[in-house]
Amino acid sequence: MTGAIRLGLRLARGATPGERLRAVATVAAHLVGVWIMLLVLAAVRAEIALPSYDGDGLPILVLTVVATVGVPVAVLLATIARLSAALRDRRLANLRVLGVSPGRTRVVAAVEAGAGAAVGGVLGVLAFWATRPALRGLDVAGRDWSSAEFAPWPWSVGLMVVALPLVAVAVALLPGARRAGTLTAEARLVPSGTHRGWRALPLPAGLALTAGSTIGADGQLGYGRFAILVAGGVLSAVGLIVVIPVFTRVVAAVVVRVPGRPSLRIAGRRLEAQPAGVSRIVAGLLVALFVVAGSRVVLTVFEDSTQYRAADRTANGGPAAYEVVAPDVDVQDLATRLESVGGVIAAYPQWTVISGCRTGQPCLNAFVGRCADLEAAVPDALGCRDDRPAWLDDVPPDVMDLGATITWSSSNQDPTAALQGPAVTLDTPAPDRVITSTSRHAVSDGMQAQLFIPISTPGVSDVLNTAPVDSVVPLAAQVDPRVLSEEGLQEAATALAPTAQAYDPWEDGSYDFVSGLRALTWSVAALVLSIGLLGFTIATIDRAVSRRAEMVSLQLLGTGRGVIRAAQWWEAAVPLVVGVVMAIGAGSAVGYGYAATAGTPGPPWASIGLLLAVSSAAAVGVAGLTVAACAPRIRAELIRRA
Repeated sequence: MTGAIRLGLRLARGATPGERLRAVATVAAHLVGVWIMLLVLAAVRAEIALPSYDGDGLPILVLTVVATVGVPVAVLLATIARLSAALRDRRLANLRVLGVSPGRTRVVAAVEAGAGAAVGGVLGVLAFWATRPALRGLDVAGRDWSSAEFAPWPWSVGLMVVALPLVAVAVALLPGARRAGTLTAEARLVPSGTHRGWRALPLPAGLALTAGSTIGADGQLGYGRFAILVAGGVLSAVGLIVVIPVFTRVVAAVVVRVPGRPSLRIAGRRLEAQPAGVSRIVAGLLVALFVVAGSRVVLTVFEDSTQYRAADRTANGGPAAYEVVAPDVDVQDLATRLESVGGVIAAYPQWTVISGCRTGQPCLNAFVGRCADLEAAVPDALGCRDDRPAWLDDVPPDVMDLGATITWSSSNQDPTAALQGPAVTLDTPAPDRVITSTSRHAVSDGMQAQLFIPISTPGVSDVLNTAPVDSVVPLAAQVDPRVLSEEGLQEAATALAPTAQAYDPWEDGSYDFVSGLRALTWSVAALVLSIGLLGFTIATIDRAVSRRAEMVSLQLLGTGRGVIRAAQWWEAAVPLVVGVVMAIGAGSAVGYGYAATAGTPGPPWASIGLLLAVSSAAAVGVAGLTVAACAPRIRAELIRRA
């Protein structure tokens, strides 16, 4: 057994320049892989230690991030482990011919693959600790980890050093890939019986489950509906992987029938012969892009919240919304005086009245004020008039249950109790009397009410004046943040009313949280796309090098080098681009299934289009890099091997 280990170590060092290059690539890949995983784990541990840590939702988030990054890293290492697989498999087969037992042969293979991987893993740990001080001070998506212990858990360091080299060992012990002698021999191969029609079923079945989970959701996501949605997402991810060989074979069958394009015919025949190998190479990339696309769409649920929209409007130069409370002060007089302060766009009391919650009738809130107040809060509101009440956005589906009139009372009363004190009865607005918004954001969300009632409506002032003496009606102030800050508003309000307090009602960390998630999504997308395409490039170039003799045979038959390069480009680009489109499309569909159940109007088409464009362009560029080694010059050595 000692002899087998020594032989494996000698083979790991390599005897030729090509073998030594492969050994260096193995060490470098595991160094980068371990470094990346330790960086992600350290960031996760530091995130959990932050005061803003959400104990309910963040574990799922960090596990998703680790898995999304870990899959392409594992695929990259597995790809590196299979470099020159045909040569190593032939060499191990020769050992068997010389009488070496199967067990010793496996030891040789494991040591050869694991030695470089283990060295790379140790170097990866050292590289992380060397770069840790610089990484700790980085500002990633607004996250400050300088006060936390920016280091992975000790057990995770050992796990990475052991687990990632085991990936290389496991791949090295797999049966060797079939080595085709010539392109003609590949073209005559009978398609594998494993690529049958059932592989095309999981993906549409998963998408159908996802679509079914949204039927009748009405903004409510119960446990049963959520279970169906998760099952649809998992089935879609699995289906995305298993359908690639079938889809690649279908595409190959189409391109080989394109007349007058020899390069397409050559590429099609290659794809027909090895669709399974193609799918294994791109599987990690596709799953990662599936998760990233789905996560980006799910993020729209957070972006659609009133808190986020208010903060986003402020951050992008729009008016900032504040509330001012001032006990024992005439709030209408304070609003009038506050509007004269420079930087204040509008100020108005947030008067509201409510309808009684009676059996068989909906409970309604109404905003009382002027159209100018409404338009200050929702600048794109259309259809407001100061002489009539109107619905905000949508008319309730049970509006017919309200009757011809609605009785309104002070919002300080118990809505379920009998009305006490002054009340006003107004005609129910017609269903077509609606104040709408030109954007997808609802006016009712901005005003936190379902109706608008002009303050000049007879009888309404009497209701507003019934507020108890110990209650305070908040004052809404729309401020230009470029002119007046929150501190400046506080100083101005205090100067007008010593008891006044100004605060941001939407300041709950939503904006920073959502912005951080969005930046994290794009960071993970860039990382997994880079890792996945790197693995694909390495594997495709290695496969092209192993087929040099075959390419020389084609040149000897009169095939131009340009045709061979074009065939290589088509062979690499078709499955990669098709897979990227399918992964992003399926991930977006599953993500929108969740968003639709929450009542989000639509997916972020601009973000999904950007992800698709960048990923497709990168895939096309990577396919172009793979042509470098596919058409060697004719040499005597290659002629003998052809």
